[in-house]
Amino acid sequence: MTTLSPRDLPNAALALKWVTAYTDFLAAALGLRGLLKNGFPQGVLQAVLADKVRTVTELADQFNSLGACPALRLAGDEHALWQAALAYAASDCWDTLATAAPVADRVASVRQSQRAWEDFCAAVQRLPDTFGDGIAVLDPLHLQPNRLGRLFQHRVRGCAAHEPADELVREEFDEPVVR
Repeated sequence: MTTLSPRDLPNAALALKWVTAYTDFLAAALGLRGLLKNGFPQGVLQAVLADKVRTVTELADQFNSLGACPALRLAGDEHALWQAALAYAASDCWDTLATAAPVADRVASVRQSQRAWEDFCAAVQRLPDTFGDGIAVLDPLHLQPNRLGRLFQHRVRGCAAHEPADELVREEFDEPVVR
């Protein structure tokens, strides 16, 4: 996998915005993990995380449209958290009550959104205590303009923040990778 050189980075300002939003998302997810681990109420953290997930997935989509994909650099537990965030985003958790649909449809949407939130919480709870170790975006050296491109990779076919299941994502070594 090749990273982007600083001159190939489509938009350095957008890259810094994504790094900031993704770091905020990670901090909120780790805060949620602490609350869940100690049995404290989640309070308004669901709304905060929904906003963080929306922001970071929209920025990932913007990067995808410019030919770069920050999500391809994620691995292990970080990748699992990203996938949980995408599943939560796919539930349209922030649009559930904003529609003018019949009440029965709105109730079903609320239930689907709640299940997605519970699944996201379960994924956050599975994160190990050492989760933050080795996450590249948390290394302040990557914020230097000459190193920022190391956080991103050239886009490969199908690299969107919202990838439909069972579609070809990328090909490596002549073997298709399907999610």
